[in-house]
Amino acid sequence: MSYFQENSAFFAEIAKNPSFRFADNIRYFILGMIESTPRYRPVIVAAYQMPERYAITMYVSGLTGLIVDWIINGTQENPQQLTKIILDSPGMEWFKEK
Repeated sequence: MSYFQENSAFFAEIAKNPSFRFADNIRYFILGMIESTPRYRPVIVAAYQMPERYAITMYVSGLTGLIVDWIINGTQENPQQLTKIILDSPGMEWFKEK
């Protein structure tokens, strides 16, 4: 997150340009993190209380949107504040247990 904040003007322009598929890259990164953590699914499903496919979609879409919004709007919160917001969001219990 610090790297994004230090280069926020650059990443904001990339995030606004659909040809860079910035949000998709963030989404794939988050999905990769989830896939590498074997116990993630039940925690996320419990947090969203919906079928697994939709719970994962809500979770990944929410985090992707939050990160892209933070970048496009000038990284107003510092990386530590954004990290706290993310870690306090539904479904992050699996990550805190590490």
